[in-house]
Parts: sequence; C-alpha cells; structure tokens
Amino acid sequence: KFSYGRHVDDLGYLAMNFEYGSFLNKGNSQKGVINSGLHFFNDLWTYRKWSMRQFVDFRITMGMHRDSSERININGNKGLEGFDSPNLKGYHKSVLTFANVIYWPYKWIGFQFATILFASFATIGSKSIDMVKGQIYQAYGFGVLIRNEFMVIKTIQISFGYYPFTPDRGNNIFKYNSLKVTDLMFEFIGYN
Repeated sequence: KFSYGRHVDDLGYLAMNFEYGSFLNKGNSQKGVINSGLHFFNDLWTYRKWSMRQFVDFRITMGMHRDSSERININGNKGLEGFDSPNLKGYHKSVLTFANVIYWPYKWIGFQFATILFASFATIGSKSIDMVKGQIYQAYGFGVLIRNEFMVIKTIQISFGYYPFTPDRGNNIFKYNSLKVTDLMFEFIGYN
C-alpha cells in the first residue's frame, strides 16, 4: 500500500493511494486486487458566518485472476452509498463522488449543524464489458448532520438518497438515511 497527500496553496488538500494485494502460490499471483484513488477537499470557504467544503473522491478497483464467485460490486460504502443490487457484479469498477458540506453559523446548547449534498457515479465491468463503455449508475442525496462534542454519540445524521436506476430493484428509488458521512471518509472538517 502506498499513499501520499499534501496541501496545495490556495486550493486544498490532495491525496492519492495505490494498493495491490494477491495470494502467491509457488511464485504465481492468484486472486489479486488493485485499488487506487484520488481524494480532494478544498480549504474552508467562508461567506459571512457560513462555511463550506467541497469533497471529490475517485476510486478504481480491479480484480485479477478472480473466480466468478469473487466478483466485486458497487453497493454501499465502497461504491454508491445506499445502492443495493445483489446481482450487479463485475471484475473492475470506478466510483466518482462529489459532496458539499455547508456548516451553519448557528449553535444551540452545544449542537452544531451542517448540510451535506452529494452526487455519486459508478461503473462496473466484467470480462466482456469495459467499465468505460458500460452503464453509469447514479446516486444523489442530501442530509443534515448534527454534532455535539459533549454527547456519547457525537454525530447524528438525517439523510435522503435518490437512485434513478438500480438493477434488480427498479427505477426512481428513494431511501431514508442512505448516507453515512464516515463511510464517505468525510469528517466534520471545518467546525470551530
């Protein structure tokens, strides 16, 4: 595993990672996987008392020498948050997620609030389908995050997700609490 990150002046934080894993059998690689990604979030933008961050996350996963029972999917936190298609599987995938977190300037007895808006796009490919030419699966959503440092459970969220097309499930699906901020690896960066 290799990762690198740095702050770029007047832009924000940029990170990249590359991972390779495999089983070795008599010196031959078997059942391997390659993960790579680019991750970005900007410096905190402020307008009057309001603050905002933009997050961009791009990930690619490629399976190598995998059995048909070991295919990957785009469900959940390693794909599209809230997406659930048990039969949509492949050997490689790409996921691009955009999220905006708007931090409210108001506090109420120790509670801080933020609004999150997100859009995610994913492709999945099999041995015969190139992920660049395949279907683009989508997820859109918004939510409110409530944080209080003095509580045992520090962050509470209420979110809604919309999925235009989900194989095996149908079209135009709405879900409640489909997003988990920690699953997107986006913390409450920016709270004072």
